[in-house]
Amino acid sequence: MTKFKKIILISLFILLFMVTSSNIVFAHDPFPPEIKFVSPVDDSTVSGIVKIKTSIRTHTAIDNKGLNFEIIGHNNYKKVIIDSNPNDGWQCNWDTASVPNGVYTIKAEAWDIDYPSSAGTKTIQVKLYNTKKATKLTVNDIKSSENSNTNIIATLKDDSNKGIPNKSIEFTINGKTYLGTTDNVGIVKISFKGVKGIYSINAKFLGDNLNSPSSDTGKLTITKNAYLLKVNNINVDKNKKTQLKAILTYNNKKIANKTIKFYVDNKLVGSNKTNKNGIVTLKYNSKLDAGKHTISARYGSDIINTAILKVKKASIYIQITSNKAKPKVGTNVIIYYRLKNDGPDSGTNTKMIYKVPKGFKYITSLGSGSKKYNDKTKIFTWTLKKAKVGTSLIKLVFKTKKSGRVLLSPKITTETYNAYYPSKNLYLTVT
Repeated sequence: MTKFKKIILISLFILLFMVTSSNIVFAHDPFPPEIKFVSPVDDSTVSGIVKIKTSIRTHTAIDNKGLNFEIIGHNNYKKVIIDSNPNDGWQCNWDTASVPNGVYTIKAEAWDIDYPSSAGTKTIQVKLYNTKKATKLTVNDIKSSENSNTNIIATLKDDSNKGIPNKSIEFTINGKTYLGTTDNVGIVKISFKGVKGIYSINAKFLGDNLNSPSSDTGKLTITKNAYLLKVNNINVDKNKKTQLKAILTYNNKKIANKTIKFYVDNKLVGSNKTNKNGIVTLKYNSKLDAGKHTISARYGSDIINTAILKVKKASIYIQITSNKAKPKVGTNVIIYYRLKNDGPDSGTNTKMIYKVPKGFKYITSLGSGSKKYNDKTKIFTWTLKKAKVGTSLIKLVFKTKKSGRVLLSPKITTETYNAYYPSKNLYLTVT
């Protein structure tokens, strides 16, 4: 062997020793999350409700602290928004209605579960510039009987005739001030009880960084006896049929054969006549977004009352674990399926449907709810009539038949609007 070859071999040996004995980080080693802003872009101008969206590259997964957005800027302003739901993307909304114009930094920060020693961060800078839109506040004239609780109703809209949600409205009646907050379509109501008389309803919206102030005046007429219209609250799942219901009385007597108009979020959805018991109903298909909506019932021009139509919303997803990290062929393995519901409502007829793969043989299942396994189709179905807010657990026992990757992820369905999107597929390696 020549002297030159000996030098090459010695050098290679030294290099190999350095690599195997040092702390060099390879591509497969854990690393902090790599965060990029999708929107807004750095040095851009933003306004209104700012959608902050990121993309994240991780080694394993973001830990349960989620992604933290820290917004700092003008006049010592600071706001922290946490997104702990990866299923709809790592994002949040920044409502700037009460935020002064100026320059702001937005920092996104997250931790990988396999790299807790350091967070991944990314910071951008934006310029906030809001201009005010014209608004219109409209107060309904109301007629009621004395010493009964009466709903005083107003609607706040912008210059495109769209309701403005979550705004404080100040009502003044007979020298006393009441506060209410607009719902998701700009409707606001307060409760008032008074004696016989005619009252002026003065309502005003003070405005904010996005909306100009506006005001309006209505008339409240309280008599000894008056028609009283009562409307029922409703809870319903999205795209399900329901029944709007109200009752009309006069001096505690039920009034028949009177036409009542129903509105949902200020839109007329139909009318019907009261029966001999003063009850009026109307079938309604709730093609509405999840959340609270306002039902209004009207008799004539000034007999009005409201109720809440709530389209239920759940936040349902599955967490999957097993009792063995890499089970061997021919052994039993237990797969734990935790159905999580972050609410705010329970899920109606929620199902987990799992197609048992060829690498598994179904043995049994343990847990609450209805459990069915079809040996012909190899489909296991778990049904919860009411998926509570919290965690529901089922254990599936399988015998492993062959080596390889086995898909563990099931399909989740529910009749309730689900805020979470399906998560990525999860596999188990059989050795």
